[in-house]
Amino acid sequence: MSGRTQPRPSPNPFPTMTQISTPLPHTNSETFFFGASLETATHALILLHGRGGGPRQIALHIGSSLITPSITRKLRIVAPAADNRTWYPHPYSRDWSMNEPWLTGALQRVEQEVRLLEAGGITRDKIMIGGFSQGSCVAAKYVLNYPAKYWGVFILSGAVPGLFKYVMNSFRGLEEFEGISLEGTRVLVGCGDSDPMIGVRAAEWTAWVMEKVGASVDKRIYEGMAHTVCDDEMNALREWINEVNME
Repeated sequence: MSGRTQPRPSPNPFPTMTQISTPLPHTNSETFFFGASLETATHALILLHGRGGGPRQIALHIGSSLITPSITRKLRIVAPAADNRTWYPHPYSRDWSMNEPWLTGALQRVEQEVRLLEAGGITRDKIMIGGFSQGSCVAAKYVLNYPAKYWGVFILSGAVPGLFKYVMNSFRGLEEFEGISLEGTRVLVGCGDSDPMIGVRAAEWTAWVMEKVGASVDKRIYEGMAHTVCDDEMNALREWINEVNME
């Protein structure tokens, strides 16, 4: 299986707000593709890497383990890169405004990839979006900002950014989610109870938020698992991906 990368120049790491003009962070970073071409694909999978990772790493580690040769002919895998391997500089739990403009840049980068897929004839209900760690936090925030009926969403060892704000407000202030509907989109939220980066409470709260906005949520908390991905999560995603062969 071959892939290709489209390189673009990247701006300096973590510029201050006064240094920000256009484009936003991540706008010109590379994208790694493999699987079907845009012309022949019926479905697409957008993979978002974690902090310190990269698009090729997550595409080959997660993407290649999910697909078979028959699926490869129908599924286009798209893995954009974060500038300097980091989608946003501060912990996900801090008020999301502290991670601006990098978080907004990340969301717009995902939307850019989605629109390119739509232009090629792949609608959002045929697009799956997910990632690991920081990438899964971006995926969670993306679908809340760009709600629709998606093929699926997976949040592996991640959570909705900005948890600290909601905890400080005793989980009040969730009115920003009013009117959002994921229209029954299935969402897998997976996390280990020994994860030093993402607490169980954050994963549970994320699952609750997704349910509030109309998602069909599959929450899986794994005993003794640290900050990683497990076979059970991969098996669940493999079942989703295998639907490509049924159409």
